[in-house]
Amino acid sequence: MSTTEKVRVHPFEAAGHGMAPFKFRYIEEIVFVDTQGYSHAGGSCDYCGTLIRWAYWLRSACGKDFKVGCDCVAKTHMPGDTLLSVVAREEKNRKKAADKARKELRIARLYKELDDPEMVEVLQGLPHPHRPDSIDHSLHSYITNKLRVAGMAGKIECCRMVEPYMLPDE
Repeated sequence: MSTTEKVRVHPFEAAGHGMAPFKFRYIEEIVFVDTQGYSHAGGSCDYCGTLIRWAYWLRSACGKDFKVGCDCVAKTHMPGDTLLSVVAREEKNRKKAADKARKELRIARLYKELDDPEMVEVLQGLPHPHRPDSIDHSLHSYITNKLRVAGMAGKIECCRMVEPYMLPDE
């Protein structure tokens, strides 16, 4: 074996963020809200300095904590390093939780709208989607029956049917 063999140093080590291996700790959303109410990236990557909204907190083997953006995690991936797959899994979980929260808000708004007598009257005046000629069945009866037995996908389908008749959020 040659004595001039190169030893690969992890880019985070070279940047002074401690010794490899690096472990994923958690994801944090860092936002700045301007005077007009718009949100922007509120943090910066400790490795490259780029503004970031989603900070991936890592810990070095020597216990030093630092945050990087998703691009720097991907760019600094080294063979045998599991950091990229761990971060990808956590990012997938974060997106899944955010999607579920959005759906739950839509469903909560649907239930609130179904408590409004004016909305009930509007929906009772609309035909049942599967029995349009029936006098006894309306969109309201379809929605209320479906909501009793439906899972998340069925409830979101109900949201799609009722949302065109809802007033926009304030």
